[in-house]
Amino acid sequence: MPFEVVHDNTQYVLGENIWATSTQGRVFYSYDKGHKWGAASVASFQFPLMFRVAFFDPMEGIAVRYNFFTSYTDSIYRTHDGGKTWSLISHTGPVFLSYPAGALFVVPGSNIVFANGGGSNYYGSSFSADSGTTWTAIDDAQRYGVLDGNGWNSLWAGQYSNTMGEGGIAKWDGIYLGINEASMNVDLSVYPNPCNGKLNITSSGNIANLEIIDPLGHTIYQTKPETNSVSLRLDYMGIYFIRITLDKQTITKKLIVYH
Repeated sequence: MPFEVVHDNTQYVLGENIWATSTQGRVFYSYDKGHKWGAASVASFQFPLMFRVAFFDPMEGIAVRYNFFTSYTDSIYRTHDGGKTWSLISHTGPVFLSYPAGALFVVPGSNIVFANGGGSNYYGSSFSADSGTTWTAIDDAQRYGVLDGNGWNSLWAGQYSNTMGEGGIAKWDGIYLGINEASMNVDLSVYPNPCNGKLNITSSGNIANLEIIDPLGHTIYQTKPETNSVSLRLDYMGIYFIRITLDKQTITKKLIVYH
């Protein structure tokens, strides 16, 4: 086998389990805090192709392959046995990764995974709510590095900058969008958010119109319930916006749907 080293800053830790990636397309794994190690091939590739791994639980995980020089991602793999065997899966949407400024991170206790990158040519952030099959861009104008957190509304990323004194820590707000709810003259609840497809909207006022809008601005669902309580079943996944008209007031919120 050609010369092989483990990439720094590519390790993923979940409880007592540790995974790290190599220059030869292999993942090294330990299930006992590093006392004993094994190795498995994800796919046949070498540097400048690199990859990062992230795990939803000790058995289920993904690996995302990208180019060291361009930061462009091209392949995603899945494992169901803790990293011992891997298979290529189809995916849609943009995935951002880079080295060393970049991260692949699973929101604890969910199937939601974030990817971000700070490469010089291809950078931004995106997420998948279905374990890595479908990806939605969050932005493509910011360069990010390390990503960590303990929940959907508790995520922080380091901002990459070549200039001292610029950049800092970015906090992800996955629910709140452009409305000062303290100034609302009605009580409005949209829950749960994120949701697994079952969504409830309740208000102290009359809901005259309700729209769900995709990231491109297209209305994909609309109803005029003329009531103060609505329950929906949503079959799609990703980031959307829900626009609610309450008599003379219109409120827009960000909505996350996963399955």
